[in-house]
Amino acid sequence: MPASPLTDPEILQALTAENRLLPSPSAVALELMRALERRDLGMRDIANIARKDPALVARMIQLANSAIFAGMRPAVAIEEAVLRIGTGGLARLAIALSLMQASKATDIEGFDLRRFWMTSIQRGLVFQYLSQRVGKMPSAEAFSLGLLADVGQLAMAVSLGAQAVYIEAEGSVQGLLAQQLQQYGYDQGDASAVLLAHWGFPQTLAQAVRIRPQTPGAAGSREAQLGECVALSRSLQLRPGSVAADAGQMRSLAEHLQLSESDLQGVLASAAQDMAGMAAVFEMKLEQAEVDTEFDRLRRALATPPLLDEPIADEVLIVSKDAALRLGLRQALESAGHALAEAATPAEAFEIVQIQGPRVVVLDWADGDSVAALCRSPLPPSCRKC
Repeated sequence: MPASPLTDPEILQALTAENRLLPSPSAVALELMRALERRDLGMRDIANIARKDPALVARMIQLANSAIFAGMRPAVAIEEAVLRIGTGGLARLAIALSLMQASKATDIEGFDLRRFWMTSIQRGLVFQYLSQRVGKMPSAEAFSLGLLADVGQLAMAVSLGAQAVYIEAEGSVQGLLAQQLQQYGYDQGDASAVLLAHWGFPQTLAQAVRIRPQTPGAAGSREAQLGECVALSRSLQLRPGSVAADAGQMRSLAEHLQLSESDLQGVLASAAQDMAGMAAVFEMKLEQAEVDTEFDRLRRALATPPLLDEPIADEVLIVSKDAALRLGLRQALESAGHALAEAATPAEAFEIVQIQGPRVVVLDWADGDSVAALCRSPLPPSCRKC
């Protein structure tokens, strides 16, 4: 029998009521988060709180001198690190740093803790570079949110066992989430949101990490767009070899955020360049060859032309740079039982046609000369243009 959906307080109780204690942020990190709520505290006060944990101070200075925050000269004092990273960024990164340190004492049979944190660091870098392009958050806050976006996965593995977060061979993340909801009444995205709110993250940031169905093309608030940035960073995150990256989701979310494929490739290139250095800040050793191998899988998935899922006789390819027009046609044609593919440019359409060969191609003549060029190009004889 499927479990009933749990409320946020019930999720927090479920995660903390088991025999095994969850890894928790340090007292100093939590004090820093509480200090953000006090308007009478300034940068020096924040620095003095951080000094209670010398190891944290050392990590923060190292982080301030990393590639994504480095200034004209090295930071040598915690005040300089606070100035460079920001008080909010420092407090939230302190949560991540202390949580990672605490998790080292956790032994979860069947759960690859090293890979979890490697993926988290990479997702943090990806989210930070995405935020720079769409202007949603300061760098330090974006990195910390991306880093901790899937902390609920770790929490569920600790409290329920590795089987609760395990994706079987050829399985999908969406399949895992549906299974979690059915079995436990919440998924790892819900768990992440609840824990971040519990640790003092603003509700806007905590709610952004919930995993919701994305509807590219629909207008949304800043909160919804922030959630889409998190979703895109998840779709661009490293995956085990048995779990394929969803290139279609990458493209759909990127289009809604007005990012091109070259933008995404640039984000991946920047994250790959900084990955080993950032891992060192978190006391994780990564060889550049390992980093390159992991990122190459993502780059190849992103560069692969989109294909139709169902090669049936009624396949239709919609070609238009107007996302709203494509969405309207998709809804109308899918309701009539057609299998659909979309292309924003004639160049994308040509690749799809050559590989999959849909029966019908619907063109938007408002796109100009490039559409005429597609009509003049040699297409499979089974393909009819409209």
